[in-house]
Amino acid sequence: MTFLARNFFSTAYFGCLTPVVFSLLGSGDVFSAHGAQSRSLVRALAWIWLALPAEFEIVLDRRGPGHAASFAIMCAVLLIWPVIFGVDSVRQYAKQQVIVLSVFPHEALIFGIFAICAIGLHLLDLTKVESPIYGFRAHNFGLFYFMQTLRFSLVAITVGSVIFLIGKAGVDRLINT
Repeated sequence: MTFLARNFFSTAYFGCLTPVVFSLLGSGDVFSAHGAQSRSLVRALAWIWLALPAEFEIVLDRRGPGHAASFAIMCAVLLIWPVIFGVDSVRQYAKQQVIVLSVFPHEALIFGIFAICAIGLHLLDLTKVESPIYGFRAHNFGLFYFMQTLRFSLVAITVGSVIFLIGKAGVDRLINT
């Protein structure tokens, strides 16, 4: 397993716990009183996450204000995941004594596929499409929390890898001087 893959899976617990916690908070209507704040949070995130306003409206219509507010806050919390992954990878790289080799062609291909999928999933607004295969559905069991987290994991890998490459260059420059 490559260096970045190992570090991504070490931070994946964050991605696994996030939908569980926010699904429980949404079903308990913990954030239902914060509808206006969650709506403004969605507007603030809309320039990064183009499909988020439509997804928020679907959750609001079908699952109510508690789930909608919890969903909006979860999406904001998910934006921390790439930073955690990238910074942790740089920290692990700086601590280790072994030299990390340059990027192999198959790793660059995988990174390119992740980047294309991440950009495609967040730029293409498929939220209005009702399909069991693709689109955004506000399930009764809160599965939309998990689907959003899975889709965002592509972004976390892509952005976190870019943060790592920038940090790796900085660490290499510090070591070589």
